[in-house]
Amino acid sequence: MRRTRTVLIVDDDDGVLDAMGAALRARGLQVATAKTLPAAHQALRQRPDLAILDVRLGEDSGLDLLDCAVTHGTRAVIVSGYASVALTVRAMRIGARAVLFKPATVDEILHAAVEDAPTIASSQLPSLQRVEWEHLQRALLDTDGNVSEAARRLKLPRRTLQRKLRKRPPTV
Repeated sequence: MRRTRTVLIVDDDDGVLDAMGAALRARGLQVATAKTLPAAHQALRQRPDLAILDVRLGEDSGLDLLDCAVTHGTRAVIVSGYASVALTVRAMRIGARAVLFKPATVDEILHAAVEDAPTIASSQLPSLQRVEWEHLQRALLDTDGNVSEAARRLKLPRRTLQRKLRKRPPTV
């Protein structure tokens, strides 16, 4: 088992980069971050021991980096709020060490990265209500907050979407 000393975090959210980077640095690891595919490809040339990849990077996909990371001999963990069975299967076939659902702790990520066999964190599987809520939020984000357009894309009546959006997000 190879010891992790250097970590690359690829996420388009500054909050995630800052929080996860600080937590990893507190554990004595060297951390590099990237918000875009080109920056991540450049950082992977340094051959970090571990890459923590988000799936959605604006219009790009973190899965596009996975093959590059594996080719460079970097262990990779996918961490996403939008993971699905199809995405998990695809990521594992490419060579991901683990696929975890956000929010995942740094300890969970590091543990998954050093396991002898690739793992899927089924204990973190979000509830159907949580997945639906995140899907609705994503549709709203994709339409710049236009509820009517989001409802059309989701094939829902506008009032139904408004009612669902008024609810608090499920915790799990």
